[in-house]
Amino acid sequence: MKSSYLVQRLKKPFTSENKLTALSNAFSFGGGLVNGGIPEDGMKLLKNIFRFDYMGAAEFEFGAVPEALSRMGQKFEDLIGFTLMTPFLYETWSKERKKMKGIKPVYVICLKEDRLDVCKHILKWAQSNYPKGIDTKGTVNLNASLAAEDLLKEGAEYTEDTVGWLELDNGYFFFKDKEMYEKTCELFDVKKEEVKE
Repeated sequence: MKSSYLVQRLKKPFTSENKLTALSNAFSFGGGLVNGGIPEDGMKLLKNIFRFDYMGAAEFEFGAVPEALSRMGQKFEDLIGFTLMTPFLYETWSKERKKMKGIKPVYVICLKEDRLDVCKHILKWAQSNYPKGIDTKGTVNLNASLAAEDLLKEGAEYTEDTVGWLELDNGYFFFKDKEMYEKTCELFDVKKEEVKE
C-alpha cells in the first residue's frame, strides 16, 4: 500500500437543498475543477450520502477525489466493509488541557488486501493529528471527531462536523457516522462483515 498523504474530510449531507447549500457545496473544492472533477451525475449520487470539506490545498481540487472513487468503483468486488473498535485520545487546547479518551466504532471500506495497513493508519489517526510515520497534507481530525460527544458533555465548544474520510492515495473510506457508512456500502455494492455483539 502507498503512504497516505491526501485524506479528504467528509461531512454530513445538507438536510435541505436550496440555492445557498448548493452554492456552498459547489465551492467545497476551492478554485480548481468544478466539484473537484466529479461529474454532475456523480455528485447527484453522493450529495445525499456526504459532502466534501474544503481542504485548502490544490492537491484536492484537480481530480484526485474522482480518481480515487473511480479506482474503488473498478475494484468494487474486492472491497470489504467492517467495524474497527478504535481507541482514541484527544487533548483539548484550553488552559486546562483535558485529555479525552475512550473506544468508539469506526466503519471502514477498503480493499481486502489493504485491511491491515488501513487499520494501522486509522488507529494512529485516532491517537494524534500528527502521528509518526504518516504525513498528511491536511489534518485528519479523527481523534477530535471521536471525542466530540465527550467534549460537548464537558461544556467545551465543538463545531467540527467531520464524520467521514476518503483516503485518496490508496482509495479507502472510514466513517464515524454509521448511516453514511451503510449508504456508501450500498453505493459501491460492498459486502459488510457482520458485527458480533
